[in-house]
Amino acid sequence: MRNNGRLTTPKKPDSPSLDFVRSLNPEAELIYVPVEPTSDSAPNECYSNVERLVKEEGGRKIMGWQVWEWPGYFAEAEYHAVWESPTNGLIDVTPKTEKQILFIADSKINFTGERINNIRSALIDAEVVHDFIALGNAKHAIFGHIPNGTRLETWKVVIGERLDQATALLPNLFKKGAKNNQPCPCSSGLKYQDCHRMEIKKTIEMAHKAIAGK
Repeated sequence: MRNNGRLTTPKKPDSPSLDFVRSLNPEAELIYVPVEPTSDSAPNECYSNVERLVKEEGGRKIMGWQVWEWPGYFAEAEYHAVWESPTNGLIDVTPKTEKQILFIADSKINFTGERINNIRSALIDAEVVHDFIALGNAKHAIFGHIPNGTRLETWKVVIGERLDQATALLPNLFKKGAKNNQPCPCSSGLKYQDCHRMEIKKTIEMAHKAIAGK
């Protein structure tokens, strides 16, 4: 539903690095689906986009996982809806920069409208990548069930800002090897390990304590 930085559609659907996605529904295949949004399709609104087309033109809503990859660093599966056209097979009708997506059908999840967490898998054994994944999971655990526009308690505002800052900073390290000893992206002139690394660790620790206390 979105494409940030170097997060793209994987070029090799048979790659062993995507076994975590295939395990979500061993009975289905990873397939490429063309992206063909309609003029009134809204970004990031895949469910309503597909439901409207089903009402207008027939066909079916197919639920499953769209697969993203930051080549060499991590892959993730995002719960997503595509349209099964009465005549042209599966089509992703939600706008995005990709011309096609990699998709695996999965109807086992009972989608009730509450956000479903992305499933992420590291493609490299690097602390920076593992921390980035941990931050994403923590953010969902704390905020995933909260409706948009809800007034947040002060502690949630604080931890939310820290999580946002951390997840914005870490991908900049992926561009140069995801090493702790490279310059910190904050432009302090220090190495990451001597600069923001401990702040990131503290944010993860704070988030885990918040989750445990919920």
